[in-house]
Amino acid sequence: MKARIVRLRMLPAFTCIALACKGRVSAAGTSGSDSLTPRQQDSVLALVRYDTAPPLHRGSDTATFTVTKPVVIANIAYTQAEVDADTNQGMIEVVDDFDTYLGPIGDSLEKQGVALESANVRVIRVHVDTAWYTYSFVAEDGRVGYVLAAPGHVPQLLSGVRTDFDLPGDVREYLQTGTVRAR
Repeated sequence: MKARIVRLRMLPAFTCIALACKGRVSAAGTSGSDSLTPRQQDSVLALVRYDTAPPLHRGSDTATFTVTKPVVIANIAYTQAEVDADTNQGMIEVVDDFDTYLGPIGDSLEKQGVALESANVRVIRVHVDTAWYTYSFVAEDGRVGYVLAAPGHVPQLLSGVRTDFDLPGDVREYLQTGTVRAR
């Protein structure tokens, strides 16, 4: 049981920061940006702003992002209780793979000028330009994935675990064409 807890703890520290903020972090170019220092404006949280959204499933199972620069939102919608109850360890393997690739993915995306955010929720709301998009991670086969978003593009959901080789290529394709071909 201890190994299961350690594997979930491997999610990036900014996941914990994001969840602790509960949607109240502002960033550059948004209301409240005057209170940010230049260093904060350059941080990952300055690239994506958590904001209050129009009412829709507001709660601890929803994360809301306002996109001001290209970003990949990595999400895994398993709770610790679900992982602990997983007797065949399928969830543990998925979480382990997700965590293993997330670090190298972040390094590759940073080189492309793309931020990496992380969430552990069932619903992700994304505000790009003037439109809102909602992505659900409730289907048993779709509880892990990535939302690619950038100003001027409709966000795209990629389900499943992607490797540090696949996802940066998908992001390049998305930024160039606005979409990613199905695999």
